[in-house]
Amino acid sequence: MPPKHITIRGRCPRGRAAVRLGSDVPSNTAYIVSRSVFIQLDGAGQLVAANSVSRSPCVLEEDDLAILRAFSHARTQEAALHTVRQERSLSPEAFAQAVERLRGNNILTPVRADYRAEDSGYVPASTGFASFALHHWMLRDSVRVMAYRSAILPHVRDKVVADLGCGTGILSMFAAQGGARHVYALEESEVAALARMMFRANGMEDRVTLLTGNSKDIQLPEPVDVIVHEILGIDPFFENVIPYIDDARRRFLRPGQGTLIPHKIEVCCVGVEPEFVPSIAHRARLEAREFSGMYGLDFSPYLHVLEQADEINDDATFPRRANDFRVGFFEQAILSEECVVRTIDLAGDLEAQTAGETLSSLKIRAGGRLGSLLMFFRAHLDDRLVLSTSPFSPRTHWGWAVRDLPRALSVNAGDEITLTSSLLTVAGRQKLKVLPK
Repeated sequence: MPPKHITIRGRCPRGRAAVRLGSDVPSNTAYIVSRSVFIQLDGAGQLVAANSVSRSPCVLEEDDLAILRAFSHARTQEAALHTVRQERSLSPEAFAQAVERLRGNNILTPVRADYRAEDSGYVPASTGFASFALHHWMLRDSVRVMAYRSAILPHVRDKVVADLGCGTGILSMFAAQGGARHVYALEESEVAALARMMFRANGMEDRVTLLTGNSKDIQLPEPVDVIVHEILGIDPFFENVIPYIDDARRRFLRPGQGTLIPHKIEVCCVGVEPEFVPSIAHRARLEAREFSGMYGLDFSPYLHVLEQADEINDDATFPRRANDFRVGFFEQAILSEECVVRTIDLAGDLEAQTAGETLSSLKIRAGGRLGSLLMFFRAHLDDRLVLSTSPFSPRTHWGWAVRDLPRALSVNAGDEITLTSSLLTVAGRQKLKVLPK
């Protein structure tokens, strides 16, 4: 399917423009193309750009391309306009409007060293992680919160800490409570305004510095000893944890002696019978089988096409989520032992670990029809603490991703199914694809 996009001709779409709470961003602020932006052709052959974490792609026009070239290095608007007008006949007004649209979509980012949201009154445009409901669910997840707290407190005393994607700031505040010398809380969504209020309400403004923007575009004033992060989705790689940690580790972490929390991610699965965890694809096929009786027509061609439809069956692109699966009630649905399909040591060679396919063995413990893989992960917070989203562990807000196999397999106890896993990048996001070999 072609990626959805926002056309940036004319005014910026509602809800996408940057929000101001008073004064403008200072006129002497320099801008640069965000390092988290990707540019590609969409299905219609249009060139689009987007922030890889939180933006729907924007169609780029010729003037926009000239502007992005001008801001390939940090420049003020005045300097960039001078560069653009050497190749394009663009009025200052049209240039300013285009810059505002690109900035509002987080394509351009401010780089002035002393720029802070609390100083300027500027709040970044709304992003996918600005939802207060989402942050409420995460805060309500005491398994997640207390596991991180237990891992943070012993490792931060007298240390400098960076919290990537701080959200409401709770992990940054745990670090301050644990005696960190200083904490840098990084957040690109508008929930940063709430984090700032939380730091103030808890008397931590002198120990926690809020930095707004994408971590790839931020320069820290000093190296850090500890990087705390919780940029993990239901597919733990979907929020681009690997490239963000790779960048932060190289630029932020004190060489040779830094700590990552978490430092290792294991992606696991169990095999299940499809009827116990009904999928979008399974539901659609059941519904389609009823169409003939409903409408008095032969829908077998439709059913055949439906079974081949990538947008329904490609679970690497559209994994579904299971929140209500209960091992106690559906023990018979689980046909296999737990299987680790991918392990990423975030402190290791990330390029080598993410290249190519890996093989793993799914050991069948009970006979039945193996139709789906129930996916979960284990985040190793330190050498002893592991946060697990397994269906056999205390429930978390993540739930589980369910990936349907291309076809159900008849299995018997003692069988072993070889699985292949590969990391894909789709529209700027990393996703894990797991299939039987």
